[in-house]
Amino acid sequence: SVFSSQIVYDPIPGNTLDGDLVENHIFPEMWTPDAMINTGSYTGTYVVSSGQTDFNDADNSATFAFEVTTGTFAKDLGQTRDVFPAASNYDVDEAHSWGYGNYYYVQDATDMVLESASFYVRNAEEVPGRSLLVSLYTWEDMNADGNADPDERVRVALAPYTIEGTETDDQLITVPVLAFPSNVPYEFVSETQYILMIEYVTEDQVDFAMGATEDFDYAAMLFVTDSLDAPRFAGMLGVNGTLDDEPYSSAGFGNDIAPVVHMNVTFSTGTTELLPVENTMEVFPNPTSGELNVQLGLVNTYEQATLELFSNTGQRVYSKQYQNVQNDLLTVDVSRLSTGMYWAVIVTKDGIRSRRFSVQK
Repeated sequence: SVFSSQIVYDPIPGNTLDGDLVENHIFPEMWTPDAMINTGSYTGTYVVSSGQTDFNDADNSATFAFEVTTGTFAKDLGQTRDVFPAASNYDVDEAHSWGYGNYYYVQDATDMVLESASFYVRNAEEVPGRSLLVSLYTWEDMNADGNADPDERVRVALAPYTIEGTETDDQLITVPVLAFPSNVPYEFVSETQYILMIEYVTEDQVDFAMGATEDFDYAAMLFVTDSLDAPRFAGMLGVNGTLDDEPYSSAGFGNDIAPVVHMNVTFSTGTTELLPVENTMEVFPNPTSGELNVQLGLVNTYEQATLELFSNTGQRVYSKQYQNVQNDLLTVDVSRLSTGMYWAVIVTKDGIRSRRFSVQK
C-alpha cells in the first residue's frame, strides 16, 4: 500500500441496503503521486466497517482504478461508446457545429511542454474531408459558474486535422499541437486550468461523432473539489454557434461520461523561441476597426523581421517582411478583416513576440 486514510462516519445503520447512498464525507488526508517516481497502475479501495450487526458484509467495499503517467493527461481507460449532440439541440436549419473536450489542471509545469493530442473519430466514413480544430485553452472561471465563457478562455495552442474518411472507430488519432499563434512548442504554466477541445465547425447538418468513456462518474470529484474551494471538472461541451461565441459547459453530457481526448506532454528546456522580456511589443488601438499600430522596442536591430497576423482559428491573414527593425512603429490596414479576435506576431531570427487584439465594426 502506498497510501491509506480513515474517517469516522456518522452512524450507518446495519440494515443499510445495497444501492443506498452514503456520501459526502471528505477524508482529511490526500495523496499526490509524483509522476516521475510513482508511475504505474493503481487500485483504490473504500472499505466500510460497522460496530453494529451487518446483515450483509459482502457489500462493504468498492474499488476504482487509475494510472499515473509521465506523459499523458486523460480521463478514461479506453473508449466505451461514441457521442454527438442530439438533433434536438439544434434548430431545424442550424449548422451542427459542436466541441467536446476535457478539463485538465496543471499544478507543476516545470519544463513541461505540449507534444500532441489524441482522440477518436467514430464516423469517419460519413465525414471525409471535414476539418477539426484541436484547441488548447487556458481558463479562469471569473464568475464561478462552471462555464468557460468566451471572454474567460484564451486559445494558447492549436492544430488542424482533416478527416480522411478511412479512420477506423478503434484508431486512436494523435495530432502534434503547437503554441498559438507562435507555432513553437507550447510551455505549460504552473497552477493553471486548461481545456483541450476537439472542435467541429460546419455550415450544414452533417454530424461528427467522437469516442467517449463511461468508465468513471466524476460527480464525487466535482463535489469534493468544490467543497475544498478548488473546483476541478471533467468533460467540457459547447453546442451551436461558431463556438467562438459559445460557452463551454462543465456539465457536458453528464458527470458519468467524458470524451477520450488525451493531452500528451513531454519535458524539455529551452524549446520555445520567445524573445526575452526586454523586447517589447504593443498593439493599438485595441479594439480597432481600421488601422492597427504595432510598436516595437527590440534590444537588437534585425536586418529582417516578419509581421504576421493570425485569426483566432489559426489562419494567417497577413504577412509582411521589414528591414532593419528595432524601435519601429508598424501600421497595418485591418479594415477588411471580419469582427473577431486576432494575434499579431513579430518573427525574428532570435525568436518571436506576440500580442492579442480584436477587430470590431
